Amino acid sequence: MSANGSVITDWKRLWQLVSGIHHETPESTVREELLNVSKELQDGVLQFRKRNASNVKLEDLLKEKKQQKLLPFTQNLQELLDLESQQCWEILCYYLTNEYRGSASSLAAHISSESNMSKLLDDIWGYYTLERMIVLKIVKNLLLFYKIPNHPYHEQYKEILNKITLPKLRDSYLNQLEQLINEYPPNQLANGEFFDYHTRLVVWSEGNAREINEVLHILLLICEHLPFELKHIEKLFNCFRQHTFGRQQSYLDMSKPLHNELMTRLAYSETMLLLKCIDLSDTATNLARNIIDALDKDITRMYYNPENGPLLLGWMLLKVRFTKAIEDPETFLPCQLLGKRAIDLRCFEYLHNLLTSSMFKDDSLVSRIVRKTVYNMLTQMCNFFDADGSCARHPYIYKLLSELLSWPTLAKEFCADEEKGVRSLFNTLLETFPVDFVHLSNLADALTKAGMTNFIKSQLETLPIYTDLYDECKYPLRAINEEDYILTADVQPFAHLDFIIPARSTAVIMSRPEGYCVHFRTSLNYFVVLHHEINCLLAETVQNQGDWSQNERVKRINAGLQYLQSVLQRSKSLNEITAEMVHPTEMCIDLLNKFKAVPQPPVEMLANCLNVCTMLLPLVDAEIYARVIHLHILPAITNETLDNYEDYASGICFDSRIVGTYLVDVEKKLERYDFLNAYLGFLRTYTKLQRKNFFKIEIPGLIFLLREVFPHMHAWGFQSETERHKIYTEIMGFVCDILDTVTSLCDKNEPINAEKQFLRDICIYSLSNMENGMVLLRFVALGNAYLQHTMEMESNWMIQQSHGIVLLVRLAMRILMQLLRLKTTTQKTIELSPLEALIYTQPKQRDTLRIIPVVTSYMSNIFDRWLPILSCRLLRRIALEFNMSLLACLDMEPDQIRLTFLQRLPDELESDSLKIAILELVEACIEKQPGVTEAFFKVIAAQEKRFLGKEVGVQIADSILTFLEDYLEAVAKDPKTVEHTLPSKIMNIFHSLWKNGMQSLVEDLTKRPKFWSQLCNPLFSTLGENARVYTQLLNILSIEIFSTPANGNSELKDVVLCFFEAANFEKWLNYVFNMPKTPAADPYRAVELFTEDVPEWLCRLAAFKSFLIILLKKQPHFVEVPTKQLKKLAEQTLVTLVDRAEFIEDLRPFIVLSELYLFVLLSFKLSYTDSPQEDTEMLKQVLKLLSRLSSCYEDLHVRAKEACLAFTIKCADLLAAELLNDSDSALNFLYSVVSIICTELQTLENSARVEKQSKQELENLQQTSSNSLVLSFNLLKTVASIFHDAGPGNWDLPFIVNKVFQRLLSCARSILQLYSKQNLTVELLDVLIVFAKGNCSAEFLHCDVGDYLWLKLLPPKDLLQTNFAALGQAQSDESNWTVQKWWPIYTRGITLVTILFEKHRHYFVKHALQFVGIHEEYLVDSLLLAKQTLEPKAMELIKSTTTLVSHLVEFETLWRLEHSQSLFNLMRAVQVLMGHAISMFHQPKISNVSLPDATCSWIY
Repeated sequence: MSANGSVITDWKRLWQLVSGIHHETPESTVREELLNVSKELQDGVLQFRKRNASNVKLEDLLKEKKQQKLLPFTQNLQELLDLESQQCWEILCYYLTNEYRGSASSLAAHISSESNMSKLLDDIWGYYTLERMIVLKIVKNLLLFYKIPNHPYHEQYKEILNKITLPKLRDSYLNQLEQLINEYPPNQLANGEFFDYHTRLVVWSEGNAREINEVLHILLLICEHLPFELKHIEKLFNCFRQHTFGRQQSYLDMSKPLHNELMTRLAYSETMLLLKCIDLSDTATNLARNIIDALDKDITRMYYNPENGPLLLGWMLLKVRFTKAIEDPETFLPCQLLGKRAIDLRCFEYLHNLLTSSMFKDDSLVSRIVRKTVYNMLTQMCNFFDADGSCARHPYIYKLLSELLSWPTLAKEFCADEEKGVRSLFNTLLETFPVDFVHLSNLADALTKAGMTNFIKSQLETLPIYTDLYDECKYPLRAINEEDYILTADVQPFAHLDFIIPARSTAVIMSRPEGYCVHFRTSLNYFVVLHHEINCLLAETVQNQGDWSQNERVKRINAGLQYLQSVLQRSKSLNEITAEMVHPTEMCIDLLNKFKAVPQPPVEMLANCLNVCTMLLPLVDAEIYARVIHLHILPAITNETLDNYEDYASGICFDSRIVGTYLVDVEKKLERYDFLNAYLGFLRTYTKLQRKNFFKIEIPGLIFLLREVFPHMHAWGFQSETERHKIYTEIMGFVCDILDTVTSLCDKNEPINAEKQFLRDICIYSLSNMENGMVLLRFVALGNAYLQHTMEMESNWMIQQSHGIVLLVRLAMRILMQLLRLKTTTQKTIELSPLEALIYTQPKQRDTLRIIPVVTSYMSNIFDRWLPILSCRLLRRIALEFNMSLLACLDMEPDQIRLTFLQRLPDELESDSLKIAILELVEACIEKQPGVTEAFFKVIAAQEKRFLGKEVGVQIADSILTFLEDYLEAVAKDPKTVEHTLPSKIMNIFHSLWKNGMQSLVEDLTKRPKFWSQLCNPLFSTLGENARVYTQLLNILSIEIFSTPANGNSELKDVVLCFFEAANFEKWLNYVFNMPKTPAADPYRAVELFTEDVPEWLCRLAAFKSFLIILLKKQPHFVEVPTKQLKKLAEQTLVTLVDRAEFIEDLRPFIVLSELYLFVLLSFKLSYTDSPQEDTEMLKQVLKLLSRLSSCYEDLHVRAKEACLAFTIKCADLLAAELLNDSDSALNFLYSVVSIICTELQTLENSARVEKQSKQELENLQQTSSNSLVLSFNLLKTVASIFHDAGPGNWDLPFIVNKVFQRLLSCARSILQLYSKQNLTVELLDVLIVFAKGNCSAEFLHCDVGDYLWLKLLPPKDLLQTNFAALGQAQSDESNWTVQKWWPIYTRGITLVTILFEKHRHYFVKHALQFVGIHEEYLVDSLLLAKQTLEPKAMELIKSTTTLVSHLVEFETLWRLEHSQSLFNLMRAVQVLMGHAISMFHQPKISNVSLPDATCSWIY
């Protein structure tokens, strides 16, 4: 169902290409695309031909396309669209290909019956109306920007318009306007032959009204560039009268808000188009008179509807300008009548409503034309009629002028024209100030917002006239002549203020609507008057108890405060705040304090006071914060010591104060939320200052917004939906600020303030609940179709992406992504939060939101370039967090999935940001979503269901493999390509495939020749800094080498051998070992690869280590690493290790380097050094390294400890000769070793003490200390074996000085009875045995060995309290003592006693006899053990016991004197043992009874 060779254009796609906001399309492409459709652009909506416009029958067309099964549905569609057959078919094809997101089975269900196809018909109809609208929008865009040099395509736009020509375009769109106004619905629809035909008639009429309005704007733009002639104006006027300026619309109901809006927009647009047509230059006299002659009768009769008011005013001005009516009273009288009718119809109010409507509220060229036209009308009116200042009396004229002057262009023109035009209205205000305080304040506010701050501020600081209502008592005057007066005494009109009108000041008394006013020529400052107004209001508070919002003085102060906040907002420093501005500014606090609790408070004024405080925050935040906090008007937490964030989020100890009170009692009733908006402004402004008063401002604000505002706003009434959107935007923007700040701190490895963490947790917890989560998801679930329908109502598509409902959807998606990412910080169980439960819903379940399909629909959004990107990012986050099938939730066929996402990748005009987001989604799916991954890689292409039918070319439903192949070709040509963002994302996919064991998905690629050489080509090029691709390539090679058999991939072997070529390998060593010395947030933790917070250089070092280790383990079967390179590696690694050992701010690379050095050492059969000089140099480096390690050993990560101990053992073996020959080096070596050993022993003793106190195993402590302890014991054994016989005479000095032997015995005593330390006990006793055998054994005579060990060597209580039968059952128990586990320990204890006795006989005999006396019973049981078992461990125990007894017999006399009973019992046991042994020699079959696995024990 391709639309190739189509008769209509894919206008949505064309809009993206040529509008200039979605793609960075080359200018040549824009020119070509627009030239191709220049005829269609000229024809506009007329290009869509009616059903009877051709002879092509739909039946024949579908038969030719072999799609007869779609005939019933397509016939209904054609009847609904009233469209020619070929165009109808292609609209259907475009929709199904680009828009439809359901599966093939759901499509079949849709077209199966009349009732089911209704929804699909409406969706296609909506798509068709959008296509029609886009045609008009493109033409409008051409006219908007072809004269704007800043637009990227203005030259191309100009070329197209020159080709079409403006006259042809004008004529065509006048015809289109006429046809649209006279158009009738399709016959079948009008005849009621469709299901729910009335609703569809209304929809048709709405679409027709939108198209008419858009054509009107196009004509308005054409009129700006090419003034209309009389015939065109007449044609327009007749069209407008035909439907009564938009009021006569069939099927639209004026009482419905949407229909009222559409009809009002038509009236506005038609009125302004006519006004623009008659806004002629002074030279167009003939045309003007012809227009007057042709239309005067018809227009002068139009005075019934509001839109006639501006038209009558414009017509009057036209006649006055070009007929010299002002000079002829008879001619002037009808003009006056026109003006009176216009005023009676409230023309200025109508024009003000027109300018402030959403259609003309932006800064587009259409709006500028409209504003300039109205401004010209006011200018002409003032030039003709405002010589006496009477124009100022017309209602709404100043509101209209303020709106006009709030735009920079008109404001500049206003300030430049001092003597003419609307400046007279301003001069009138200067003459009547401060009587007319409000209007001057409004004008000043408008000019300030338009950038004319200095102009208006200078005017207001030196106002020329002071005006007041005349009071004889207050102003003593003396007449000079009939009009002028002199003040006879000084007058101070403002109490308590230093403003005096001096005596002899001239004055004029004039009659005005307010009464007689006196005007003094004296200089006056605006802010002095504002100060006086506030003083008077504060004085009135006691007497006045009415509705303060209706108080006239409050209205004046409101206007003044609005101007004040505009001035303060644009002040960059305190120096710009004048002395007169200070008092009104400070008195805002007084107003808040006085009025915060009055009945019927002036909420708007209080909101403006808070806004003034907000504007001052960037300048004096500390003072403003202190004053506002002391007012107790902001939400607050009354107890800052609650235990957890859930309590705060639930509203415990929370008070919403005045903000909450006003919201409930006042603002929700009025449906205006001034104070809430002011509070939001204060909250966000203060938050951006980052003053960290979280419990005073941010946390109470967040709780208030997420408990009392955000989840309930959808049910509140609003005077304007714009205000609702604004509040939603502020709240979601505040939430984004919180979540983004925390995320950025995490990414930078910066510590998070505890209060900020509380703020984050409250935010996440509150938004994850049902109420707030549902609001978020409602925005996300609006869907692309809804946004498209909303956008059809928008006048300006070029700025809509930055505000409105589209912005709310974007913010909701951003928040949702952050919530899913940070959910683990507050999630205490593995259960889904209410928010997640709503997201992760499969189509088969009842689900009205359908979040995942809706998010996918944003991929086809053409109005906001960020929505497709956010769609991919959100789907990526869902894919990573979702433990169910994303494929099932998408409810799409595999080829649709590829079309939706992968189709964007080969498009050169598509933005890189979107391509990156798509590739990141693919990567995430490889990790967590196998179903979607299969769709992307087209794994089962032959068996998969297809929505689009048989594939025709690679452009439709192509797999990701195509782009991977393109990447390989690009990298083969230019290895530096990988450093660019987009290729690096493709490399991430390769990496993810190997990391997740899914490399079989690219098996077709890997089997191709030169795959590995192409993929790894960057490894042999110039290596770029911080490029993650090199790490990924090393990881891929590591995994592939590990899984490749010895006789495997020859190309891979060639790549590895190339890596170890001298030039490449040296370059890599320099690259890998180039490590910055920057502090880390956690310098002692181990490196976890593939995490976002690990710097690239560290990931690369770890990958390099893994690559070499795997390669070394696989050699020589895979490849043989050259010895020369290995030696170079070892030398450089050792040098780097020594250097990094000093930098304790980040010890993570030290961990990796130490492990690498260990494996490199182990890869050599002997040492890697070739000469004594190299040995000496190696020894110096090792000694330097050990010296630095011993000083910070306790802070090392366990992996670094283990690796360092291991390679120290290896180095000690390799450098034994050098150590023995150099006593200084030996002692340095030993001191470092002893320091390390003492640290390990202290750790062991502490863990044993803690375990005894807690009476439970500390598994984590055991895991972190066990291996390093075993290695340290082995290091001790190695040292002892080296130095016992040939070492220097004082080699044991470090051991004696540090009391190592006492420490060893103390540790042995601490851990002997602990089951968790049984393995360590064996190792420790082995160490003691080694030292007892050497020349240090004499040290044990001074250590009271018996006091440390004899009692601790008694069997544990668990064994003593267990009978024989129980022991038999517990033999295989893994968590308790058994006799088999105790035998090795007891054996070594007896062996230690025996060795010490052998070495020191007379000096140790009493200690040995003491041991025998204590252990008599257990020694006897040990000797008799042979009768129960022949296990090797039991035999070792019997042997050690027998050896001890045999040595002690030499001192039989002393033994008999010391402990005769033990002598008797042991001798007797030896006799029994000998008898049993002899019997076994005579009867070998008896040995079969004593099986090694038999249950055995001592009988205690």
